[in-house]
Amino acid sequence: MSSRLVAFFLLVGVCSMLLSGSTAITTVELGILNEFISAVKYRGNSTPLELKDKCTTWPEHITCRKDDKTIATLNFTACNLTGTLPASLANLSDIVSFDLRLNRLSSTIPSVYSVWGSTLRMFSVASNRLTGTLPSTFSNWTSVTSVYFNENELCGSIPASYSRMTSLMSFYANGNKLNGTLPPEFGSWKLMTSFLVANNDLSGSLPTAYSDWSVLQQFLADTNTFTGTLPAEYASWQSVAWFHVQDNALTGTLPAEYGVHFSSLRSFIASNNRLTGNLPATYENMKLLSKLQFDNNSLVGTLPESLSELTRMRYFDASSNSLSGTLPSSYSQWGTNLETFSADGNAFTGSLPQSWSNWTNVQEFETHSNFLSGTLPPQYSSWTNLSRFSAYNNSLTGALPTQYASWGAVPKIIYLHSNSLSGSIPLQWGQLTGLQKVVLSSNQLSGSIPPLPRLQLLSVSFNNFSGSLPSVASWATLQLLDTQNNTLLWGDFSGFYPGQMGVATICNTNIRKSASVSSLTIPCFPNATFMSTIGDKSVSELLLLATEFSKNANSNPSTTLPTSNPTILPITARPTDANDVAKAPTRSSLSSASISTATALTSFLTGVDAADTQMLTTILGSPCTCSSQTAATAAEGSILLLALSPFSPLGSSWAAIGNSLLCCALVSAHIVLVCILDRRMHHEKSSQVSSAKVGVGGGLRLRFPNLSVSVILLLIPGVVRAVTSVLDGFPAAGDSTGLSVAAVVIGLVFVLCSATAVEMLVYHHVNASMITEGVKNAAQQQQSMRIQYTTHRRIERIFAPIPPYVSRVVLPQGRWEPEVSRKSFGGIVARVNGRRRRSWCALAMINIGVQILNGVGGGDAACDALQSLTMIVLVCAAAFFAVVKPHRALLASYLTCVSLLLSCLVTLLAMLCRLGSVDRSAVDGFGVFVSVAMMVMKVYHIALPWVEAWLMARNGAESREVLTIFQRDVTAPSSHFSLKSRRKNERHQSTDDVHAIGAAGSETTMSQFESLRRLVTMVCERSIL
Repeated sequence: MSSRLVAFFLLVGVCSMLLSGSTAITTVELGILNEFISAVKYRGNSTPLELKDKCTTWPEHITCRKDDKTIATLNFTACNLTGTLPASLANLSDIVSFDLRLNRLSSTIPSVYSVWGSTLRMFSVASNRLTGTLPSTFSNWTSVTSVYFNENELCGSIPASYSRMTSLMSFYANGNKLNGTLPPEFGSWKLMTSFLVANNDLSGSLPTAYSDWSVLQQFLADTNTFTGTLPAEYASWQSVAWFHVQDNALTGTLPAEYGVHFSSLRSFIASNNRLTGNLPATYENMKLLSKLQFDNNSLVGTLPESLSELTRMRYFDASSNSLSGTLPSSYSQWGTNLETFSADGNAFTGSLPQSWSNWTNVQEFETHSNFLSGTLPPQYSSWTNLSRFSAYNNSLTGALPTQYASWGAVPKIIYLHSNSLSGSIPLQWGQLTGLQKVVLSSNQLSGSIPPLPRLQLLSVSFNNFSGSLPSVASWATLQLLDTQNNTLLWGDFSGFYPGQMGVATICNTNIRKSASVSSLTIPCFPNATFMSTIGDKSVSELLLLATEFSKNANSNPSTTLPTSNPTILPITARPTDANDVAKAPTRSSLSSASISTATALTSFLTGVDAADTQMLTTILGSPCTCSSQTAATAAEGSILLLALSPFSPLGSSWAAIGNSLLCCALVSAHIVLVCILDRRMHHEKSSQVSSAKVGVGGGLRLRFPNLSVSVILLLIPGVVRAVTSVLDGFPAAGDSTGLSVAAVVIGLVFVLCSATAVEMLVYHHVNASMITEGVKNAAQQQQSMRIQYTTHRRIERIFAPIPPYVSRVVLPQGRWEPEVSRKSFGGIVARVNGRRRRSWCALAMINIGVQILNGVGGGDAACDALQSLTMIVLVCAAAFFAVVKPHRALLASYLTCVSLLLSCLVTLLAMLCRLGSVDRSAVDGFGVFVSVAMMVMKVYHIALPWVEAWLMARNGAESREVLTIFQRDVTAPSSHFSLKSRRKNERHQSTDDVHAIGAAGSETTMSQFESLRRLVTMVCERSIL
């Protein structure tokens, strides 16, 4: 019995030993693991992978379940894997955690991994080089809680079937090339805490269904192409801490609801979208917020004072919007937490708050390109951690605070250019040993330039500095020196520190290049041209830009400086291309240009002369007109010249070529249409008389050549201006010599050919278009071919019920006959005849003269002469129109006179602005007023023929009944082809005019002046009452 009992226990023990000693991992599984190690090219462990301790010899990478039956975890994070993912891993069907992040795997993700089904809890292949798409079969992972596909090269869309992963808490797919939309089905992820899809190509709107993610903490959808609005429903995310949607195309407003419910929010970034509206004051409730960025949108309104309650604020960026008002001094409550403040590129006014001095840990301060005024607060000396201070393009005044020397070695960049700062650079600033870039150009600073150690870039151009430059040893690291247009600076410039290459601008100073300097790049920049390119570029990038500019600059003495005998360089900072002057227009000048362009286009379409608006445009865009130094710029200044040429944004060369070709194309198309219509109608009629009549009717309907001449007169001034600009700075800036030569040749040929064509169309080719039916003999034929101006008789009947003393001033006093001649030529000829019959082209010739005078730049003396000549021309032109009165209506001539005088005043203000007597804002503001006034005048010119025709039709006044027999011949008969007979005819015609006017014209003229007197008296009396 006892022996049997012992045997039984021995058997049990042996079985237990056998069971306990058995290995759960088979050699098949071990082979799969070795195949995986080979596929991913793992070289991090010299110990062979073997079975040990019921699992493997690599416990740091491979772990097993506690029941010792299967492999549970594969963890090869940051193991320098470079191979591919083998499909055979799918045979390890009980994987719980799969982590291969931070490697360089380059295959696709095998879809067979879907067999891990409900077992898998975590899957990560983040930060590899995987390609292909996201397998839709992974929807079988119904128990997975974390999925990391981020930082790969995956493409395609995110499968909507992943909505079956109802246990999912973290979904990372950012940093790929995914496209398509976000599936709204993902709203079923009730446990979602981190959702990252940033840096992809996703589009569509943000699904409102995601509002059910009540425990969400991170939502990062930035850097995609999402559209639509920010869903107000997301306010239900009461636990969200990071909400990033920047760099998309979102529209609408910032939901005020977020401020009420996002009580846990720490970071809210909505930059670089298309958001509008105000910044909600409710955001004051986001007490934990430390980063608020909504720059590069279209927000309006003011900065809410209530945001001062966000006392944990570290990064605040409101730049590049349309915000206005003042900078809230209450933001001082942000105190020592604030590190970055950006409010540049808006329309803020007022001064910089002194109370912000308690931002003692601020590192970057950006308020440039606003309308700030006042002085630089010396209290900011407490910002001892400041590295970047940028307040350029404002209207700041006063001196540079000496207290800023306490910034010590920390600050690297100070940008204060384009203000109205005065005084000198404090000697104490020499203690700023960390400074790398200092830009103080375009101010009113004076005094000497102190040594500033460790500088790489120093720009003090367009100021009033005097004395000599510091020694080379005092700025051993300097690479770019910009001192031009400081006429009181003098001495030798011996280059940079030995071995240090650099660029220096010393134009229009008394500084000379030392004879010891064998090679040095010395360009001359137009005012603010170089400063506008600085931005965040490194000094090396700026050196390349400066060198490239020097290569492309116009060949003049400024690029070859004398090496002996100090002389003041005869260089004036002006662009070589007049189109480049307006590259930084103020908002007022852009408004003026836009109105002028619209007025010119409307005038052309309605057959009204646009010369006065074109003259205003070229005066505002003249190289001699002062440039803006205080307003933030928002658009290309080439729009200033759009009233002259639609090609002006491409430069002067292309403006000349484009206008010429466009005009040729339009006129050719007009001629072809007339020929086609006449030919078609000739085929429909068999008799010669009927054919002629129909042909003339076709030309009447197409307004030939009236419309073609209007096109020429609209586009010629732009060609003249462009050719003048190219010749002034030949070759044009940024254009090759060949292109500039082509522009000049094409432009000149076009102008000459166009002038000849207009002469032929208006004076020599009239007879061919004037044949009427019913001609009995040569005398009657000659008379019927003439275009005749006849004065109205019985004005009170024609224009009833308008009082005669009003109609004689405001409405036309005659019209052209016959009708076919009026439609073909009436819009491009004057009402006078004889020796004054060419008065129709007076305004066009004045326009061309103004374009030439304002297309040339130069120094102060040259600009004084050019602008003075412009004013003389405009005043003489105004006097001509006041005396001759070539328009059919008296008021039309006087309004043209007024527009010319207004343009003269704009020229005077532009001259005073250049001389420093008035601000650019005054010039631009008055330019807007003048452009609006001209637009109102054009409304009158456009409405005039329509009102005349309507009143005549209303009163039943036929032309043959209300017109006198008094005729004015603008064109002579065929004898005009003979110069001798033409001059004889002009003398006889002039004599006839004198006799005719002596009897009837003087009476008409006196009647007009009497009517004008009565009209003015009536207006004045009613104004007094």
